[in-house]
Amino acid sequence: MDKSENELVDLIDEVHSKFHPICEILKKSKNKNKNHLIKLLESEKIFIDKITQGMDHEIFLDIGNGWIYSIIENEDRSKSDFTKYNFRITGIRDYQGLTLRFDYKTKKKSISLVDFKKTIFKSDGNTPLGKDSEKIYEELISKGGFDNERKSI
Repeated sequence: MDKSENELVDLIDEVHSKFHPICEILKKSKNKNKNHLIKLLESEKIFIDKITQGMDHEIFLDIGNGWIYSIIENEDRSKSDFTKYNFRITGIRDYQGLTLRFDYKTKKKSISLVDFKKTIFKSDGNTPLGKDSEKIYEELISKGGFDNERKSI
């Protein structure tokens, strides 16, 4: 296994080891105040991306890779009460098309892989599937813990 392959394995482990605990924190926490959630996350070694913080209705998480975008976003976008929220981890560039989500209503964890160039919404402006997205998707599924899986490539 070469260096880039080892980095990919480390990234897969990092995403898997953080996604599921974040979902559990969100599922179990009765107090959905932004500051309280941040303290819970940090106590589990899930660090907040302090560079991109700013809005009261968003918590950006540091998943350890600049091409992995991770956010907990207050659904009503008006206050720091995260009772209704969206949590997702989304890949960009080499990981484009990969998304992990937690639905606060159903408490279900999902993973999807979509090549936007091949969907019904075809457009020259759509970004193709990232070169490592499918491998990460398959490896994360093999590690388990997802309620829903969707692959559209």
